[in-house]
Amino acid sequence: DRHPVHLLATEGRQYPLSFAHAGHVFRLSPLESERGGHPPPNEANTMFLSEMLAWGRTRVKTNSLSPYARGAHWLPAAAWMGGIFYLSHQSAPLGATGSAAGSTVAHLGLYMSLALLLFWALARSAGPRSPGWALAAIAFALTVLYGVSDELHQAFVPGRTASEADLGLDAAGATIGVTLALLGEKFLTARHLRR
Repeated sequence: DRHPVHLLATEGRQYPLSFAHAGHVFRLSPLESERGGHPPPNEANTMFLSEMLAWGRTRVKTNSLSPYARGAHWLPAAAWMGGIFYLSHQSAPLGATGSAAGSTVAHLGLYMSLALLLFWALARSAGPRSPGWALAAIAFALTVLYGVSDELHQAFVPGRTASEADLGLDAAGATIGVTLALLGEKFLTARHLRR
């Protein structure tokens, strides 16, 4: 009264057809091998469905975000850029009423934060398989390019001038930002693997 299990011969071994999907054959455990190379029909179908559900959950996690949701990841960086633009549009430059050290800290802090926000937006949009160094390089380039545009903007603001020294501080802040982002990524990855 047993139901027959159709077998698929692959590489000299036989597998249930239930395990064949899109050209992939699932490996059997030693216990299943003792049963003659295949589990009972009900168990085979249950295992196949479990594998498909796991595959589906993975696909949902990586592809379920809509374009609007992906675009929302860029809102913090865009808002930060808007804040920098507003500050640069003021006639009194950063640190004009304070020390040079205050101006230096302001440039480093603003562009470090921008690099971090850009790295986060890129990581959320590109997905987990994108290498961190590539995301860091893109975030650094975007931050420096915005620094260049900011200095050009200041050249047309009364009381402001474009400054190569300020651009150097912006690049230094971007370097600090992407370095912190990479260190944070490594820390989180190591913490996840320890669980």
